[in-house]
Amino acid sequence: MSGLHGWHREVNGFAWAGLRNEVDGEVPVLALHGWLDNAASFARLIPALDDRPWWAVDLAGHGETAHRPPDSWYHFVDNVSDLLALMNDCGWSQVDVVGHSMGGAIATLLAA
Repeated sequence: MSGLHGWHREVNGFAWAGLRNEVDGEVPVLALHGWLDNAASFARLIPALDDRPWWAVDLAGHGETAHRPPDSWYHFVDNVSDLLALMNDCGWSQVDVVGHSMGGAIATLLAA
């Protein structure tokens, strides 16, 4: 079983954060939390399923990920373009997505 550690990454001037395990692999699992939550929602699940690389994301304005600028909105669909930019920056052409609550709905849009 591998341990979890925090990660931080800047993409297009936006500061991302979350939790990940230390497993290498070709197709990562991208874990998306629910409303008013953060990546720690998956802290107990990831070690139980650690045969894959997991990246639990703090969505914009949650956990340690940056907030959007004060004059902007938190439109639900904006999370999709945010995640696509993160995936591109990480070099991921494919991910498996796990989502809880709001994260499940975002995962559905991302998959579409």
